[in-house]
This record gives sequence, C-alpha cells and structure tokens, in this order.
Amino acid sequence: MKIKKFILQRFERWLSQRIPAQKHHTLTSKNIFILPTRFGFTYLLFVLLLFLLGTNYQNNLIILFSFVLASFFITVMLHSFFNFSKISIHSESLVTGYCDKNINIPFYITAHKEHFYIQLDFNDQQCNSLLKVTPATLLQVNNGNNTVNLSIQAPKRGKYLLGRLTVKSEYSFGLFKSWSKLDFEHMLIVYPSQRVLNAIDSYLCSTNDETHLSGVSQSNQLGIDEFSELKNFVRGESLARTAWKQLAKGQGHYTKHYQSQQGEPVWLTFDGLPNNQLEIKLQYLSYLVTTLSLTNQEFGLLLKLHGKKTIKIPPSSGLEHKANCLHALATY
Repeated sequence: MKIKKFILQRFERWLSQRIPAQKHHTLTSKNIFILPTRFGFTYLLFVLLLFLLGTNYQNNLIILFSFVLASFFITVMLHSFFNFSKISIHSESLVTGYCDKNINIPFYITAHKEHFYIQLDFNDQQCNSLLKVTPATLLQVNNGNNTVNLSIQAPKRGKYLLGRLTVKSEYSFGLFKSWSKLDFEHMLIVYPSQRVLNAIDSYLCSTNDETHLSGVSQSNQLGIDEFSELKNFVRGESLARTAWKQLAKGQGHYTKHYQSQQGEPVWLTFDGLPNNQLEIKLQYLSYLVTTLSLTNQEFGLLLKLHGKKTIKIPPSSGLEHKANCLHALATY
C-alpha cells in the first residue's frame, strides 16, 4: 500500500507539471495518453502467436496475415488519437448546489470536426468515497459548441475538492483507450437542504442589537406594515400577496410588497427555530434565505452557537447576497 501511495503521489506531481490547472483545456499530444485495452492486449498476443506459428512452419500466408493484423492495430491506434484530439473543454471552477439533490456541473466542449464516444468522470478515490458521481457520455460530439452536464450528489453539506476530471474514449474497435486527466480546480459548495417553515414572519428578528437577538420580535418586520409597490409575480411566491384586482382586469399577475415603517434590518438567527439540532436549524435557515431571496427582501445573517465564532453578514438582497449566506451555512 505504501508503494502504491508513493507511485500515485509521484504521478500526481508529474501531472501537475504536465497538465497544470486552468479553466480551459485543449486535448493535444501533450496531454493525451493511449494504452491498449484488455481486448487490445489479447489482440496483440494473438498477432504474436500467428507470427510465431507462421515462422515455425515457414508459412508465408500466415506471416503475411499477422503483418496485416499488426498494421490494422497501428492504424486503429492513430485513428483513436485523431478521434480524441483537438477537443476544447471549458468549465467554471466554482460549483454550488443543495444537499441530497443532483448538482449538475456544465462542461462546454468545442470541436472542429465530429468526435465519437467521449466519456467524462471524476475518478478521484477520495471524491468518490464522499460523493455520488454519475459519469457523462457523449456518443457523438458535433462540430461546433456542445454542452454536457456531469451529475453529482452530496449526502452532507460542506466544501469538496473534486480533483481531476478524467476524459476518455475507447473508440474505435475497443482496442485502445485514449484518456486524459484535466484539472479545472473544481470546488463544490454544498448548501444545507431546505426544510420548510410555516409562518415565516415569526422567525424574522428586526432588531440590529445583537444582545437582544435571543428573543424573536414580531413587530416592525419586513413585509407586514405598509404597502410599498407591485412587482411581477415570481414562481414560488405566496398567492396571498397576489394583486387580485389587477389580475381580474387582465393587467397581468403582480404581487404586493410591503416594507417596515421604521426600516429596521431583518436578521436570520438560530434563535426561535423549532429544533435544537444544528443541522436542522441550518436547513431551516437555508429555506428562509432561499424564500426571502425569491421575493427580493433584504435580510442579514447572524450565526452564533455555544460560544463558537460569530458569522455576521449585513442585511442586503440579490443573488450575490443569497450566495454569500448559503455559503456561510454550508461551511459553518
């Protein structure tokens, strides 16, 4: 085991120099490896036996046949290389998703001719022991731009390094395996799964004084005081906010939005959530962050539990703020 580990470490060190990490890779002779498959080695052994048989019995026909099979073997090797080369693959390094749900990692493939039977997979042992990876297979890569998604499922929240992507192909005739290990520096951030909370407003704290966040105040909360404006309906919003008059007049589907009269910021905290388990609390907060972001409401996030380091994200709104809050929940 120590020898195998030593060899793998040396191989990874050599790979990091041969194929450095970057967001865009093009398959060339510098990063393509070709080895015979089991069937290929069997075929080669059969050719060798034919040659020995023809030489032993001085049968020129058998020797000629062995030469033809050897030439076919070399031709297939070259054909496998040309089928696998000159493929450009691009992928973003940061990947996010929710726990226990399929997370799709998009790969953008550019080709200048047709390629056949290209497979993508993460073969890192540490990655496979923690994550469920579903390989992606392209039976045909068309000339131009192509997109393929590689699906991953994570049983636990957190941050994962996916390692190198293995791109391989056994086209054609299955005699050779062309492969490459590309490093896109993929970082997978898995958010806590969402656990639904009813009566969301009762779990929002509107005071900005951290010393008073142990109790949940139901006054001056965002969205329950004064009418602010009408906005286009977003899927997932409560129908209770629907502007029925405008909908009945055929003016479109709008929702009513309210704001606090005193303008005090809303904070999401562990306090008041209906469970004592940390993971369930994080799932509730994940649901609150996602739901409030759908309605473009401003909120802040304050995480503090049993004397641990406090994480404080000031109140804001938008996709970037949502991503920052979910990242904090994933890595807490």
